[in-house]
Amino acid sequence: MPLSDLSRVTEVLTETLRLNITQRIDPSLAGVLNVTSLPPERAEGESNTVNLYMYHLAEDQQRRNLPGNRSDRAPVATKPMTLVLYYILTTHHSVRSQFDTITEQRLMGYALKTLHDFAVIGDDTEIAGVRLLPQDLRDRQNELEVSFRHVEPEDAVSYWSAEQSSTTRLSAYLDVRYALLEPDPPQRLPGIVLSLGAFVVDIQSPQIAASRSILEFVLPAIAGGGPQAVESSPARVGPPIPALPASNQLTLVGSNLASGQSREILLSNGRWRVRAPALPQVPIDLSLAANAAGEWAVDVRANTIGVTLDTSLDATLPGGGTVTLPLEPGIYTASIHTVKASAIQLGRLKEITDRSNAISFAVIPRVVGVSVVNVAERRIRIDLDASVDLTPATGLGLPGALEILVVVDSVSYTRHDPTVPGATFDIGEFLPNGSSAEVRLQFDPTTPGTYPVRVIVEGAESQPFWFEVP
Repeated sequence: MPLSDLSRVTEVLTETLRLNITQRIDPSLAGVLNVTSLPPERAEGESNTVNLYMYHLAEDQQRRNLPGNRSDRAPVATKPMTLVLYYILTTHHSVRSQFDTITEQRLMGYALKTLHDFAVIGDDTEIAGVRLLPQDLRDRQNELEVSFRHVEPEDAVSYWSAEQSSTTRLSAYLDVRYALLEPDPPQRLPGIVLSLGAFVVDIQSPQIAASRSILEFVLPAIAGGGPQAVESSPARVGPPIPALPASNQLTLVGSNLASGQSREILLSNGRWRVRAPALPQVPIDLSLAANAAGEWAVDVRANTIGVTLDTSLDATLPGGGTVTLPLEPGIYTASIHTVKASAIQLGRLKEITDRSNAISFAVIPRVVGVSVVNVAERRIRIDLDASVDLTPATGLGLPGALEILVVVDSVSYTRHDPTVPGATFDIGEFLPNGSSAEVRLQFDPTTPGTYPVRVIVEGAESQPFWFEVP
């Protein structure tokens, strides 16, 4: 859980206790129950109070070596620090300065059941329709794990005797894993290696050795200007653009690619698996009207297969019906499913099939322009091709928000979250919206110069582009 404010974890736990006790266990306590996070001695004399106090924390020894950005100037600062948080749970109820131990024990039972029933708190965990994780902590692979610590009675006596000269108080001890302190954003980004390896393969099977494409871009005036076209491997393809006919052309290079009686190209992407869990690999089916009417095309030759991509792909679901999958920026894999032979046996069609290895390629967010929006606020807008949507809909059955990184003049910018109460769009942040992203620069946008612009979406980087200020 990348965060810099540890109190957010305590807030989630106290809200879980309050909601579950008042909404599910004992509704008569609604408006009466207090859930606090004070040191236990500060909660003495309170009524109908459940108190959860963080008394210790420690770095998790098993997760000390999480990867950071080793190419950065300060690689340690880009590595999150994993913490285990230790809490003590107590209950308090006094009536006219007199302890009510029966009520305290009942409240303790309610609190223990709550933390037992909600031992794991994630994006979709809710009570009475209220999600337990705040909006800004969702869709970031956050998950709190609550577990009770076994403390011997003698150890509990030692804890309380060290705190105050009174009888040991009824209490429970628990730890929460894992809280990750927010790392610094990387200041340098190395190139991406999509695949690397050596494998033992059947020489008769189709094998894909590489993916290739032609990457087209325009040099800045300081470098001579003019359009450039370079071969990219692994392939980096983009949306179809009439002025750039090679922009959506993917070439798979290998051996035995045309073998067998028939074959189909299978594509895979992590976000597609969320949209269509029944289709781990999606075939390019040109018999579907939407695919045939679009840009999709497949050209099979002995050692190469050319694939022309469109902005979305229709696929048939195993249970019937079709689904339309948008070709969002990101990392994809391609493989070949081949039917080597077929025969009728016992009245049924039997097929001998084979499948190639999977090879990676990137669908890039193509930058089409950069313009100054507000000089005083140092605000510029980076425009992408209209087919790209940086803020797609999210929700049930849909993947979460796109992972986006914007780098201008070798400086990485932080994504602004407008859902945080009181948040302001500050210098050093960017805000995606549809097919564009506004950026508040760390330099004056009227300063003459040539500034490289990089937009990276789900690991796929845009073509080279420069923001030129004459």
